[in-house]
Amino acid sequence: MKSNNFFEENCKENVVLNFEGDKNGFTGVVFTNYSSATFSKGEKTYTKTQTEKGADIAVKNIDSGVEVVQHYEVFGNAVRQYNDIKNNADDEKVLSRAASASFVFNYRGLLPWNDERRFKLHTCQSAWSAEAQWYSGSLADFGLMPIRDLEDGMQCRRRITLSSKGSWSTANYYPIVILEDLEKGEAYFMEHEGGLAWEINIGIVGDRISFDCGSADVHLDGFCKKLRQGDVFTTTSAVYGKVSGGFEEAVAELTRYKRAVTKRTWNDGVPPVCYNVFMGAIYGIPNEKNLSSLIPAAAKLGCEIFCIDAGWYRERGDYSYPMGDYTPKDDLFGEGGLAKIIKMIKDYGMIPGLWFEFEAAGADSECAKLNANTMLKRNGKVIAAERGFFDLTNSEVREHLFSDIDRVYKMGVRYIKNDYNDSTGIGTGDAISSYNENERIRDKSICDFIDEIYRRYPDMIIENCGSGGMREDNGTLAHFHVQSTSDNEKYFNYSSISASTAAIMPPEKAGNWANPYCLSEDEYMEFDEGGDTDFLIERNKDGEATVFTMINGLVGVPFISGRIDYFDELNFALAKEGVECYKSIRADIPHCYPVYPTGMEHMGIRTYMTFGLTDENRNYMYLAVWKINAPEDETVIDLSKYIPGNAEVEMIYPKNDKKCDFTYARSIKKLTVKMDKCKYMARLFKITIEK
Repeated sequence: MKSNNFFEENCKENVVLNFEGDKNGFTGVVFTNYSSATFSKGEKTYTKTQTEKGADIAVKNIDSGVEVVQHYEVFGNAVRQYNDIKNNADDEKVLSRAASASFVFNYRGLLPWNDERRFKLHTCQSAWSAEAQWYSGSLADFGLMPIRDLEDGMQCRRRITLSSKGSWSTANYYPIVILEDLEKGEAYFMEHEGGLAWEINIGIVGDRISFDCGSADVHLDGFCKKLRQGDVFTTTSAVYGKVSGGFEEAVAELTRYKRAVTKRTWNDGVPPVCYNVFMGAIYGIPNEKNLSSLIPAAAKLGCEIFCIDAGWYRERGDYSYPMGDYTPKDDLFGEGGLAKIIKMIKDYGMIPGLWFEFEAAGADSECAKLNANTMLKRNGKVIAAERGFFDLTNSEVREHLFSDIDRVYKMGVRYIKNDYNDSTGIGTGDAISSYNENERIRDKSICDFIDEIYRRYPDMIIENCGSGGMREDNGTLAHFHVQSTSDNEKYFNYSSISASTAAIMPPEKAGNWANPYCLSEDEYMEFDEGGDTDFLIERNKDGEATVFTMINGLVGVPFISGRIDYFDELNFALAKEGVECYKSIRADIPHCYPVYPTGMEHMGIRTYMTFGLTDENRNYMYLAVWKINAPEDETVIDLSKYIPGNAEVEMIYPKNDKKCDFTYARSIKKLTVKMDKCKYMARLFKITIEK
């Protein structure tokens, strides 16, 4: 087992349990002094077994007959934990809460916990098209307050609770917290894994701060699990730990962990350039005319994947067409049908891709009638019947989908965008007691299904999407090559998403839209029917929107879209240069870690925003600078934290630029950038650090 002081000092009984009959007056929070839990009382025995990756610690409660085996895997300064809870007693017990992981640390120092100079908590909020918005503040800012003094510190009868409900695991919050101890220069982190409901709790008892997280709590979704003698309940997994430093150091440690546990990496570690027809281009209404125009344009730009998003299997533009029947509608694509379009993509040297939504099925679809158990149900009724959910534990459903995949694979498709546009809500089954358990089964079934696609088709690339980033937790994303990070079509908003997403997933998995010559959905309808196109060229005549949106993509995996087939000479040259720039730096991205020289910025704020990708040994940094309708034309960026020696700064995109001025003061390690030509501008710099 690798050495990890935090694990060795803190991991003995990281267990939070409640059974029915316990004192649950504090909504199941058993880390307070006032919670009385069956497992907390009585004599216990401890058995520690070393494993290849960490240790298993078995804790037996002699009085209650409950045994918990805590499974730990150590990854540097990060620890992954899940628990097996077994009832060895003669009597049945009803489990009402079981955390995936927990830890407690002593915070004693010169400053009390409620002093705003002591702790800084970072949380990541999310919404459809407003993903990965980080918020930071003191513990008091998040609602913790001292009540009265105790012998060992101040009591707090409140907790900070973050959660997301349903199968959109990142719909409200990303399942992560990072707590900086500003006095001691340390940071603690915790993250839940799994595409289902979850909660994270932070509380204070005396001189200790406690963290726990999980997806099994009666107060979250009505969870309860009857355990007869010999029965075992297994929790979801969570990762947590401690680092020296602050937010960026914690993010770097989590990034290392996620790279270590992912099942999917790019060939030779090189992320591709993907063109997708949806965002700002044709909005899921493909046909022979628009694809025949966009395919050569994407190839000319240097794209390596061309994905037809939605629409290829249904009637022309009919969004009500039943989900789940993925038989190509060949009349959309002229003589030769979809197979001809796939061949065209291959002939232009790109990998063909198609959109699926494997878990969705409409009530009127043929696939919904495979058998009585095709669809997920709650209380005997199909959930959202018009757009319901396949039960992927059903072998007929899986084979139906594999037949669809096999059909397009034989055409040459090697890239799948798997979307997920709705949530199962509280869960499935015929009783509240089954909802949570069935959600776990559902979550496992989609991951197993994706893994089976890779086993059957080893050269397939699969993208994870959930209405943008509504299901992008690491437990899910570990099974995919790349994640669609948002559905936001406004390039000046996307910079916030591109930068902030890198703190929740490795940047080589962050599929960020770069959509020059972007149309709104309403504009497309008129545009594709032969309307005036001059407005598109006119509003992009200075090229700045193209540069801005390309940089959004360059700091992750670029998902290019927009009507690139209508480029004028200037914008084609800028977009082409952006693709070439990305290809020159992309081999570095899987070895880089995100930094935020001027902090995180939220969507909609008038400001300058900066985001950097730097290697482990600080030999270089790629620094994106965005001007977002900022009131000033200049910004000064302090890089002293990141540059141990001298450095050279060059603008690498766009090169030979005359509209952005910058100076770098080597003595004080500050970069000053001036962008005064328009409201929205962006530039990409490379900083080469001399040791």
